[in-house]
Amino acid sequence: MNKHFGWQAVFVILGVIGFLWAFAWWYLYHDRPADHPRITAAEVAEIGSDEGAGHSGTPWKQLLSLPQLWLIALAYCFYAFGSWFFFGWFPTWLVKGAGFTVAEMGLYGSIPFLLGIVSNLAGGLLCDRLAQRIGIRNAYRLIAGICLVGTAALLFAMSLATGKLAIVVLAGAAFAVMDLMLPAAWAMCMSIGGRYGGTATGVMNTAGNLGGFICTVTIGYVIAGTGNYDVPVQGVAVMVLIAAGLFALIDCTKGFDHKVAPELAAS
Repeated sequence: MNKHFGWQAVFVILGVIGFLWAFAWWYLYHDRPADHPRITAAEVAEIGSDEGAGHSGTPWKQLLSLPQLWLIALAYCFYAFGSWFFFGWFPTWLVKGAGFTVAEMGLYGSIPFLLGIVSNLAGGLLCDRLAQRIGIRNAYRLIAGICLVGTAALLFAMSLATGKLAIVVLAGAAFAVMDLMLPAAWAMCMSIGGRYGGTATGVMNTAGNLGGFICTVTIGYVIAGTGNYDVPVQGVAVMVLIAAGLFALIDCTKGFDHKVAPELAAS
């Protein structure tokens, strides 16, 4: 596309898709089920009343007093070093660090993200199946911990690989395994946040974006200072390994709805 239409075309196309998505969201999604234009009276009756739900204000003091929320936010911050490496620096690393041509980068650089789509879906199924067997606390942190340890190992191996085929395979596997744990991480946070799961995941995701920002900037400085493109990848692997250890400590059953403040419980 860049070759035929220029790089600006990508932003125009994605912008149009964004507007279409925003319109579809506005039309299809509503705060109250009864407001949906295609819902039936029978469906509203089955769902029940939701008066007063969702918009009574967020009890920030109680929510932010949850140690597990801070722990998962920190874990997600370190995890984001791995994801943001792929989002930001992976194409540059392929060309300048691994010796791929720009054309090869355009082709092979998409493989990790395509595999990530599949592994995200598989991760959701894995969470459900394993949670039924050993409970959500052990299932979610086991998936997150094992997947991130595997991701760290694959990233480190990728930084040492010299063959292009090996690099493509290791990169695809690293991102796929990393995305396999995402459903577990978000399910953990939803459990911790309870009725305020949306707000809790917002806190976690904000921490992740902070980690991604730090990762992106730091990699640039390391490369500028050393001229080495592999050392930052190894540093990212260490950050992901730290995330694995933190996720393994999280108990998502100790959340907001399990320790509600007395004044909220009475309301």
